[in-house]
Amino acid sequence: MSSKIRRIGICIVAVLFCTELCCQNLLLKAKGGNVEAQYELATQYYKGIGQLQSYSSAFVWYKKAAEKNHPASCYAVAQMYEKGLGCSQNERLAFSYYMQAAERGHAESQLRLAQMFDEGIGVVDNPARAYLWYRICADRNEVYACRRMGDFYMTGTVVDKDLFEAKHWYEKAVEQNDIDAMQKLAYIYVIGESVAPDYKKASELAEVPLKQGLPVAQYVKAYLLENGFAEKKQAAKALELYKQSAKQNFAPAKEPVAIDRYRKEGKIDSLLSLKKIKRAEVYYILGKEYIAGIQTKKNVKKGLEYLNKAAASSYAEAYLELGKLYKEGKVVRKNIGRANNYFKYALDLGNKEAEQYLKK
Repeated sequence: MSSKIRRIGICIVAVLFCTELCCQNLLLKAKGGNVEAQYELATQYYKGIGQLQSYSSAFVWYKKAAEKNHPASCYAVAQMYEKGLGCSQNERLAFSYYMQAAERGHAESQLRLAQMFDEGIGVVDNPARAYLWYRICADRNEVYACRRMGDFYMTGTVVDKDLFEAKHWYEKAVEQNDIDAMQKLAYIYVIGESVAPDYKKASELAEVPLKQGLPVAQYVKAYLLENGFAEKKQAAKALELYKQSAKQNFAPAKEPVAIDRYRKEGKIDSLLSLKKIKRAEVYYILGKEYIAGIQTKKNVKKGLEYLNKAAASSYAEAYLELGKLYKEGKVVRKNIGRANNYFKYALDLGNKEAEQYLKK
């Protein structure tokens, strides 16, 4: 037993001796200017492998290698500057070293550089530069970059708005199980702009992000429930999901919530605060309110403009209201022929009240 212990002890001593010899050899090479040795030595200090862990020593050797344009070392220095490991935190210098590595083809640096341009970290935000670096990363199928490419085309940032192109990039991210891309692709399938609606696919894509309470998925599910697309109509559940989505500041969800408040309380402040109007009912409500001038400053021109926008979306009540205005001739010049045309349009769209005005 004692001889076995002795042999184990000898082996341990031998291993320690060889390790020390290797470390000394690596140190000599690093001091002699060998860039790979400098990088390897820095990594040992960083991870505490063969050396006592020391971020400051790691930083010194990574920086020596970075000064010789060693891409991986440039990236390491950038990360240490960004996190303040072994040095004072300095996002501007981190950006500089990421750029140095990215220009030499270092993949992780290219992605981080894109994010820094995107978010204004260590540099003034520059969406155009961010787009260019994301594109490089997306072309090699980097999942986050694919999703951000989709975002650029979805919103029309830097590039022309193109939902078909956005769909292409979101699909690439979804293939890698990116949850945010799932909900955004689902949204494209429900809004039906440039891309044909596919409510079944939208419902399927929204399921996973919905379980995580993501706002776009909540909107998609609500829209399907409200309209009975690929889901059984459930108005109350749809409204609750719209409210949850709106609380997370997803702008399209604020519109149905504002409409619900108007129906229940008769107040239009939420409707007036909408930055974008998509629903014909909102144009109709605001059109009437601008003409009435009770809850907002009277503006007949704007009111008529909004009513016409609602009518252009085949909103029957808007045609009816326009017919009444031209029949009465109080805020616009009386025009019975035009009024009757509006009543006919309203009737064709299913508004039974219009029939009464046509008989008069």
